[in-house]
Amino acid sequence: MSGFAFRRRFGRLGHVLRAHDAAKLPPEHLFAPLEEERGPEVGRIEGLRKELLSSTATISDFHFGSGEAVASRVTRVAHECRYSSVPARWCRVLFRLVRKTKPANCIELGTNLGISSAYLAAALKLNGSGRLFTIEGSPSLTECAKRNMTLLGYDNVQIVNSSFETGLPDTLKEAGSVDFAFVDGHHDERATLDYAGMIIEASSEGAILVFDDIRWSSGMARAWERIAADKSVTAVYDCYDIGAVVVREPGATRKEFTRIRA
Repeated sequence: MSGFAFRRRFGRLGHVLRAHDAAKLPPEHLFAPLEEERGPEVGRIEGLRKELLSSTATISDFHFGSGEAVASRVTRVAHECRYSSVPARWCRVLFRLVRKTKPANCIELGTNLGISSAYLAAALKLNGSGRLFTIEGSPSLTECAKRNMTLLGYDNVQIVNSSFETGLPDTLKEAGSVDFAFVDGHHDERATLDYAGMIIEASSEGAILVFDDIRWSSGMARAWERIAADKSVTAVYDCYDIGAVVVREPGATRKEFTRIRA
């Protein structure tokens, strides 16, 4: 069996196992599935994803995927959606975390086309309150995301076109405090630690910070280990592909570590 065939076959098996294990979590668990994940809001977002995946449109722009601007990049919207948007199963995790914790202020680093942003906005809408600040370095992707938010009818989202390094400090000041954050972009060890430090400092008690691609590279794995070990972190959830930490949870007497196949 070729290496590619092996990864494809057992990668799919891993997805099945993770979904199965998550389904067995008790209902009160942060990562336990919600019935409404199959509801109309999620259905509309996945309908948009389907349209984007079949789009023939192209965008020409620079982006900050590696932390530095890359010029004259031309790509299809469908390609960007397929390979850069957060998969549906992880979007549902974000959705349920926001639904269960009801944050007032959410921060996202890496808007892309706005699929994960839409899940966060939908959860806030169903909560009845809360706002999302999401930062995207690419002007073209920013405009695409804004159109998608308008199409879906989410007016609780502020999309900031900026590099993370420049945009995050100002966004944190405007938000005042952070109750939920999703960091997905600039997969660099030092940069991730810098962003995490700024967000942790601005976080409210019990805030949840989610990091995507924590095993993207050895550097990202080291960054995740240091974030999990931070003295302000009182609970750690390791889902292999993503990691989540709870910051300064009231009443916590020791750090809890949970490994989840979510």
